[in-house]
Amino acid sequence: MSIFRILVQLVSTSFGMIYILALSKWKYPRKTILIAAAVFIAVTTSVNFYIVKNYSLMMADFPAYDILYRAGNVAFILLTARFLTRMRAAQRFFTAATVGICVFAVDTVAITIRILFGIYPIELLFEFLIYPLMLLLIIKIHRPFLEITAYMKNRLWPLSAISLFLLICLFSQISVPRPLEHAPENIPVALMICGISAAVYGIVFFLFKILHTQSELEHNIRVMNLNTVSLEHQNQMALQTSKKMAMFRHDLRHTGQMMLACLDNGEIDEARKLIYDTGIVISTQKSMIREVTGHKLLDAVLGYFTDYARESDIDILISMERTDGMKADQTEFAVVLSNALENAVKACKKLPDGEPRVIRLDGHKRGGQFFLEIANTYAGEITFDSDSGLPLSKTKGHGLGSQSIAFFAQKHGAELEYSAKDNWFHFRILL
Repeated sequence: MSIFRILVQLVSTSFGMIYILALSKWKYPRKTILIAAAVFIAVTTSVNFYIVKNYSLMMADFPAYDILYRAGNVAFILLTARFLTRMRAAQRFFTAATVGICVFAVDTVAITIRILFGIYPIELLFEFLIYPLMLLLIIKIHRPFLEITAYMKNRLWPLSAISLFLLICLFSQISVPRPLEHAPENIPVALMICGISAAVYGIVFFLFKILHTQSELEHNIRVMNLNTVSLEHQNQMALQTSKKMAMFRHDLRHTGQMMLACLDNGEIDEARKLIYDTGIVISTQKSMIREVTGHKLLDAVLGYFTDYARESDIDILISMERTDGMKADQTEFAVVLSNALENAVKACKKLPDGEPRVIRLDGHKRGGQFFLEIANTYAGEITFDSDSGLPLSKTKGHGLGSQSIAFFAQKHGAELEYSAKDNWFHFRILL
């Protein structure tokens, strides 16, 4: 086996791994995934060179060993992808089969070009040109691919069976029972299977895109209705705050008159009591009149839930920077903030007497993005959806707030994370 065959195998294996990661939902942050991909390529390169250096003659004499060698590379790709990605079984299988067809199709065309010209470097050069171009295409379709496959769920199994059939047909033409370079008469059939695969995927994804678009429109309508209700709720909060402030100003005028009367009559103790009571009232109004974010609706949400939490004997601490320059619409972000705080207050109110009821909110700019974290104490058990990572609601009709937040994150490309540990629930979003 020549050095060019080794390089071709390494290029196919490395890009196969990269394609799977590009079409998958990751378990870990981008930096971790990139490091893992680099480690995978380094390990694959080392192992492949070792195997070929020591067992190339054996693989040349016994084609079965060559097939096992290729199968080992495929198994390593799938195991690594399984560890790094988070998807349903049907979605994972369909993605792997799709990538397999892409890699086999590129290999088929590359081998055909090499057979026509009789030069190994041409095959390698072709793969170095085509694989990066295909990666750009995959990055472009990454989001719709994930959306469509997530929408299909277990209905992907029949389509996966078709993909597997096409994959086996391609494999039987380029590898078994004889490699394509030793059976050039199979080239027309192999190229035809590549064309059929491209046509099948094109038709299927066109139809599924229509179905997904219709489903997305229905989902958008439900979310818009939910957001409308939430905005109405926030409007009521703002009206309540305004009424409280008007009453406070009205009462403060009379309190001032009473203080003057007490002072004129020499009733110093009574005047002091009025001043003390007024100080308590002012301290309870701080959350309503304080400007925190520079956005009236966001400040109204923070003020309302601060009052609501304190009235419910919840210890709440808010540390939030101004939201000027936020890329997302701040009115939509106010809906997210309202839903998240409402969930936190509800969770704290369910705690039994004597248990600490605490909410901590931290919002700050991180580079060119805005990071928000809300942590609250809770009791009981929280389960998360294995696919979306959203907390699951045990009560029918609940959980709509979390769905609205997830839709906001998807719309604006934000990173959303929920976690629960040691009786603390954490909500984080970076946008």
